[in-house]
Amino acid sequence: MDKLDDREVRQLAELAHLALSDDERASFRGQLEAFLGYAERIQALNTVGVEPTSHALLEAGLEGGSRLRDDRPRESLDRKAVLDQAPDASDGLFKVPKVLP
Repeated sequence: MDKLDDREVRQLAELAHLALSDDERASFRGQLEAFLGYAERIQALNTVGVEPTSHALLEAGLEGGSRLRDDRPRESLDRKAVLDQAPDASDGLFKVPKVLP
């Protein structure tokens, strides 16, 4: 694997909206290079004849295929009872603080 240059590290940090100091950028570079090295090793594996895994829990041989409960229809919670417990509600909906700028 080729080493990442400073321009690439800065660009990746910018895309990830990370403001990094010089020390943090050096650490980030090392982490990225390690990750890319792992990815190269995985890409080099011979997977001829290996069936794709679409859902790991189903492939694990667990009884029923999954540790998750069966998905069965059931009665939903009463809207009024739930909204009465909410810190803030309006027009039958939860009111939450703004999270996006």
